[in-house]
Amino acid sequence: MPEEKKVDNNVAEVAAEESDFSDEAKPVSAPIEAEKPVAEVKPVTSAVDLHVEEKPEEQPSGKNPEEKALKVKAQVEKFTYSDPDLQGIENERQLFFKVYKNSNLVKWIVAAGCLILIIAGWLVPSTISSLDSMASFIITICVVAVALATLLIFSAVFKKKVEKAMKDYFAKYYEFNNHFVFGDKVTNVKGGIDDKLDPEIFKKSNLYKNILKVGSRECLTFDYKGHSITFADAAATIKGERSAQTVFVGKFLKTDNGYIGSDIIIYFKGNKRALPPTTLEGKEVFEDSHTMVVYGDKDAKKFLTHDVKQALAAFSTNSIFVDMALSIQAGATYIAMGYEDDLMVLPLEKPFNPAPTKQHQEDMTKIFELLDAIDRSEKHE
Repeated sequence: MPEEKKVDNNVAEVAAEESDFSDEAKPVSAPIEAEKPVAEVKPVTSAVDLHVEEKPEEQPSGKNPEEKALKVKAQVEKFTYSDPDLQGIENERQLFFKVYKNSNLVKWIVAAGCLILIIAGWLVPSTISSLDSMASFIITICVVAVALATLLIFSAVFKKKVEKAMKDYFAKYYEFNNHFVFGDKVTNVKGGIDDKLDPEIFKKSNLYKNILKVGSRECLTFDYKGHSITFADAAATIKGERSAQTVFVGKFLKTDNGYIGSDIIIYFKGNKRALPPTTLEGKEVFEDSHTMVVYGDKDAKKFLTHDVKQALAAFSTNSIFVDMALSIQAGATYIAMGYEDDLMVLPLEKPFNPAPTKQHQEDMTKIFELLDAIDRSEKHE
């Protein structure tokens, strides 16, 4: 399980106001974090095991915190950006963090100056013998008022400046990210950081029940080989026993299809951090393997053509690409790709690690190949 990510509280507060994305308010936020629940949600009570055994490299190393810190530092220093888009993300992160650091430094300087002014306003009048106690008190109150007003005004200016810098950074991040991930595969792209996924679209996937809230950001619509696709970062919660409980964090996609038949759910198993769909109990298991389980009736056999099976076999979950659920319905395909914070948390203080983004690019290439395979299968029915 990855270590919790921490950033300055001021940055976290700004990010929390910037987006309603549920994991954003904690470590960037966003990214941020309360850890994903692994025990409270129990979607299936059958014998189906919805998790795969973690690979040795994903197991805790057993090293002490100092050794881990040194290893992380060494990894950070080795980051290289093989693509202009990846380098662009890191450049924009540095620009934002420079604004944040400089503003924060000036903020502390102003705060220290105001404190000194308050102390002086209290001590100096008391040393002037010609002033009576009332005059000394009035002077002190005036000085304190001026100092506090100065501090409040600057804090407001600081907050506004950082909010603008963060919003600009988020927009640039996704601009570079989307170009790297999608390339020229998609057309007619619309949407941006402020656009939200319609919660009803998420709920209609029938992958998660009793949804309390669907947070999202960067909701895009685009065309791919004649198909209209909706794509967004999304996080869904349900009402837990004591607080809201996360049931999904990752990338969510919805597109049209020509499928005619009963609903099918395909789940790619992940490690213990994975969050399987919560609507699986009672559903008929059509196929269950070490890596994937298919829920559906005889129509699942019609859908799982040789082409589609080959495309599905290309997917492999890991410590970043945690799991994936597909909901195949007549006329609509929903895909929920669960990702770790390594991808979903936008980098702020630390250098941008390109590995999770490269992973996402590879996964999306396979998603497009799967959509192609579904198209070919439908044409040969």
